[in-house]
Amino acid sequence: PLNHSGTPFSQFLNESTSDSRLLQYGIKSYANTSSSFDSIKNLSQVTIFPEQLSLSTNYLWQNFSEDLEDSFFVISLDCDVLEAFPAVSAPAHQGQNFQEIKNFILNSYQSFPNIALGIYELNPLYDDLANSSSRKMASLIHDIMDTCLNA
Repeated sequence: PLNHSGTPFSQFLNESTSDSRLLQYGIKSYANTSSSFDSIKNLSQVTIFPEQLSLSTNYLWQNFSEDLEDSFFVISLDCDVLEAFPAVSAPAHQGQNFQEIKNFILNSYQSFPNIALGIYELNPLYDDLANSSSRKMASLIHDIMDTCLNA
């Protein structure tokens, strides 16, 4: 089979016997193929488009996570969607605000005990001289660790 960035997620869903939920937060229809929005077996999907990002993260989690307190969540942060983020090979124009995404992730860690974060598409070879992208990711990881240790 052809491997690509969606392969691990697809494999997980194909092997999973329980229902799963996918929150696509800030996904852009013009930057993804239509298959990104297709239904997948054992998967309930919620899609939040950029024009809906003004909704509070508390509202999103309350409506997305109903009856899922014991579930395991995985957040996949693809860095190529962030605005002013040079450490990627194909930066998105009109990218997502880093602080907004960071707040969403930190609120998620505060709301759920069983959560993991994957950081993808970060390539230090493309970063600027100040390593601004790498520093942003380091601050996010630091704040996550601080949130988890003080919970």
